[in-house]
Amino acid sequence: KNHTQKKKKKKMEKRELEKDEKPGDDLVSDQGRNAGALFCRVCGCTILSAGVGTYVCSEIFLHYDKQSAQSKAAACIAADKANNTTNEDTKGVVDTVMEGVSGQTFHHFWQVQKMFDFENIAFCRSLQPDKRYLTCADCETQIVGINYLPASEKNPNTFFVSANKVAYKKPQLPQEVIEQQEKQQAMLVQSFLAQQQQQQQQQQQ
Repeated sequence: KNHTQKKKKKKMEKRELEKDEKPGDDLVSDQGRNAGALFCRVCGCTILSAGVGTYVCSEIFLHYDKQSAQSKAAACIAADKANNTTNEDTKGVVDTVMEGVSGQTFHHFWQVQKMFDFENIAFCRSLQPDKRYLTCADCETQIVGINYLPASEKNPNTFFVSANKVAYKKPQLPQEVIEQQEKQQAMLVQSFLAQQQQQQQQQQQ
């Protein structure tokens, strides 16, 4: 029993918080926009082109990665079942418990007005109907921001990308990652060509 408790305690130990700093002056243009492109820290995919995001300060809790966001969802469901409560009652408590374990509160963001302003972005839904998390469309590994819903005049459908959860220079990827990306691209090309060939055969028939 003691061994189990120690194991559980070790699992819930807080990880070192990620930096939460205002982007340097060289990263913010005179108009308050991102001076350069924003890249995924994991796979190097371009998330946002230069000059699209506006620097803003806000207080937003973000998970470190997609897996931890799913863990939070499971924790919310368990809390609701145990206490016979709704998700709105437990979401603040769960955020507090998860702080430093699977995520943290960030304060510096690039605000983007429209989904189509992104170069590459994907969504990871939360349990709350009023928000969804943003993640890289290529690797879908880390949570990079948040999108509040629904859109209205008082609550515009804006997107917030954490200034500290993206890279400002395209990262140098390990050779195995590059090879994996090339393999995936080759598979997509083969799949596309196979579909075209199948369509041509159907038309000939």
